Amino acid sequence: MISLEEYNSLPVIPGSKKVWFLNGDLVRVHHLNRAGGIMSVYNINTGKIESCLIGDFKKNRLRAYTVNETAQLINRHRKYIPMLIKKGTIPEPTGA
Repeated sequence: MISLEEYNSLPVIPGSKKVWFLNGDLVRVHHLNRAGGIMSVYNINTGKIESCLIGDFKKNRLRAYTVNETAQLINRHRKYIPMLIKKGTIPEPTGA
């Protein structure tokens, strides 16, 4: 167990840079066309490739965290997360 001061001085966990949440769906960048300002994303939930503007993607995206990163954020062991899901304390994660 670490003290509160040590926990607060730890570096910020950035989250995944390859998988994002976009409009509630888990997506991965498939193709990027910077000159045209358009990108294609693979929607993991539906299994389809969708197109969107790069600016809209950057405005509306949310970080997706792995189980290990989530455990570090809430200062618990990663094996404690499934127990919290069973109890209903946290919602079931969206898997990639």
